[in-house]
Amino acid sequence: PPRAHESAISMALFFYGAFVLSFRYANFYRRETRWKIAIETWGMIAFITWQVWFTGKLASPLLNVYLLPVITSALTLGKLTTLLEVAIIAACYVLLEAIGVPPAGLTLPQAGALAAQLAPVLLVAYITVGSEEARLRAGLRPPLKLDMQFSRIQLSRRFAPLRGNRRNQSDQVHQPQLAVELRGGQR
Repeated sequence: PPRAHESAISMALFFYGAFVLSFRYANFYRRETRWKIAIETWGMIAFITWQVWFTGKLASPLLNVYLLPVITSALTLGKLTTLLEVAIIAACYVLLEAIGVPPAGLTLPQAGALAAQLAPVLLVAYITVGSEEARLRAGLRPPLKLDMQFSRIQLSRRFAPLRGNRRNQSDQVHQPQLAVELRGGQR
């Protein structure tokens, strides 16, 4: 890229790095919220658009980096926010394409090429949101089945034998124990 583009790219890297560091570490002990993640993904989209602008627009090798905020949004923010971010990315694609086009508008071949370049983003958003919703519907894992024998290993919640002055009784009552059967019924 030309020298002016290199300084614009370096400036964007500096400001995005400062944004991430200040946003992440200025409130170190605060908990994560959906709004915080949404603002970070919007910042990612702005940063990626700036980088793509100065590295070749729609011919940029960095164009697929738009998949990162889409995946982040789909896994953490849900369907509606992901749809909004995909719409913002589509608007960025149109902006990147339309800057060099005469005022008459996009031709049909240009619109088709734009749709073909946007298709991976749409596909990743659709698949990631769908798989995340299926995972949430199914639950994180099946419930733990206690007192069921798996080959020769059995999980149980037995009461630990009381020792000494019963001081640790509350700590030992509900802790699962792993019992392994050896030959001859030994444990």
